[in-house]
Amino acid sequence: MNTGSLLSVLIFAAVIAACSPAPDPSVSATPVAFETSPAASRAPTRLDFDLLTGTPEALEALQAGETHFVSFALPAGQLPNVRRGDTWAPLSPDCAHGPVFGLDEIALPSGSNHLIVSVVPGDPESHAANLAACDYRMPGTASDPPADPVQFRVEGCFRVHEVSIPTARQLVFLPRAAEACEK
Repeated sequence: MNTGSLLSVLIFAAVIAACSPAPDPSVSATPVAFETSPAASRAPTRLDFDLLTGTPEALEALQAGETHFVSFALPAGQLPNVRRGDTWAPLSPDCAHGPVFGLDEIALPSGSNHLIVSVVPGDPESHAANLAACDYRMPGTASDPPADPVQFRVEGCFRVHEVSIPTARQLVFLPRAAEACEK
């Protein structure tokens, strides 16, 4: 950088500093304490959702800030879209039976075009009660085996976060430590 350019930058910085208003001494720098919503103070409950066969009304009744132990189950053969890093893709249909690790976010069908549901399972060490898994589904009878015996489920302790979208509502279930659901 030559001397003329450096001098121009310094003059510009001095003009900006001179034109900036001085801090108002009447404004406190003390952090503001936010009040918790009534929903956040309710005791956690256990909620079981059978997605696609259940009703979205139960999901729509959830309030932002609530903490619940939630269990989502997809019908056999239905697999969610998942995010790993920056990439969204359908969960592999050859999902091995048992826990599924490395998922950053799971997009679940809600049964409504105006309700979007996603779950952030969290870090397994910090959120050990949260689990995404592919389970073996037992057939109803020996003569009636399921077409696809794999059923995806995700469960754990989550705090409901709401995002408003112009034509829809998104519920994001954020991970909480298991102790948060033991009230």
